Amino acid sequence: MLTGTFCCFRGIGEGAERRLWERGCLTWQAFRRLQRPVFSMPKTQSVLAQIEEAQIALRAGLADWFLNRLTPATRIRVLRQFRDAIGYIDIETTGLSTDDHVTTVALYDGSRVSVFVEGRDLPKLLAEIPRFRLLVTFNGARFDLPFLRSRFGIDLQTPHLDLMPVLRRLGFRGGQKQIEKRLGLSREGVEDTDGRQAVELWHRYQEGDTEALAALARYNARDAVNLAHLAVEAYNRSMQQYPLSVRLPRPSPVDLSFIRNALAL
Repeated sequence: MLTGTFCCFRGIGEGAERRLWERGCLTWQAFRRLQRPVFSMPKTQSVLAQIEEAQIALRAGLADWFLNRLTPATRIRVLRQFRDAIGYIDIETTGLSTDDHVTTVALYDGSRVSVFVEGRDLPKLLAEIPRFRLLVTFNGARFDLPFLRSRFGIDLQTPHLDLMPVLRRLGFRGGQKQIEKRLGLSREGVEDTDGRQAVELWHRYQEGDTEALAALARYNARDAVNLAHLAVEAYNRSMQQYPLSVRLPRPSPVDLSFIRNALAL
């Protein structure tokens, strides 16, 4: 879809982009072949120059080039081109205030999910992040990334796509679990767990209950895995307005029963 996106170029909004699509100009290559320019000559030359730059950025795998030029609601368009190098990340904390801290972090790469635990192996997360060209979260711009920044004292340099504004644009409000329920997504293995209980599980683990840590890790992992499902759903719904079919297949289910053993409990 990125090669059919024009609203990432200076001087072209979503309205002008739709007019291009309506005229059959569905790709950057098609814009280059236009016999009669849609815009003024200076604007056409500007767009052509930006197309050249965008193609270089795409070949180089620079998701930020597009994320920085798209609105929060349209950034989902990067998903297809970068789907093989995405890290879906979700954190759990002791609460929501600035005095609270990270307890566990789940990272899903589309085939494998890992959970990192404060006091055990949380710093190893830093070695995993550089594997990805794009991180995907739900409300991560306001929650996950600031907490991780505070924990490690650094900014994660990997480009970031937050699904919350994308889903809001599509009419889905509320938290991640509310949206999952509306979309019929499974939360197998953690159906009865919520954020408040996740905090309680951490405190029980601190008191020596290793089963509580296993339950918390499964809950955290389910959030990360389901981000992949939300991302594909958001992408496919967003692309319904595009004249060409560019749907992505739904991710495969993930069994999280292995989590306890993975934590070596």
